[in-house]
Amino acid sequence: MANSVRQNILSEIVTILETLVTLKHVELKHVSPVDLDTVALPCAFVFGGADKKLNDDRALIGCENWLWRIVIEVWVKDVDPEDILKEIHDVMWTNRDIGGYAITSDRVGVDLLVVDVEQSIEALLIDYDILYRHERGQM
Repeated sequence: MANSVRQNILSEIVTILETLVTLKHVELKHVSPVDLDTVALPCAFVFGGADKKLNDDRALIGCENWLWRIVIEVWVKDVDPEDILKEIHDVMWTNRDIGGYAITSDRVGVDLLVVDVEQSIEALLIDYDILYRHERGQM
C-alpha cells in the first residue's frame, strides 16, 4: 500500500531535519518516555497534529484541501535554543513545499520550555501549518 500524503509529509520533514548537523537525532512520533541520560542532544521529534478542511480561496476544485498543524519538538543542552530555531526555520523555509508533498508550510509559533532544570535541558515546541491537498477520495 502506498503512503498517504500525510505520511509522506512527516517522513520528508524528518529527512529535511536530518540534514542539520547540529541535530544528533531526529525521530518521527516518539511516544515512549525518552531517557535523558542516553538520548543524543540536540534532538528533534516530529508530530502530526490536528488538521482542518479548507473551503476558502486556498482550496482547489476537485481536491480535498487541508491545513495541518505539525509540531517539531526539539530538546537542547549546552546550545542556545535560538540558534537551533534559526537553523530549523531556515531549512524548513528553503523546503517549504516539503519535498513537493505540500503547497506550502509556515512556522506559526514557538514555545520555549525547560525539560530538566538539573541537567539544563531546554525544549522548543515549533508549530508549523502545512497546506496540502490530494484528489478527492485519494488520501
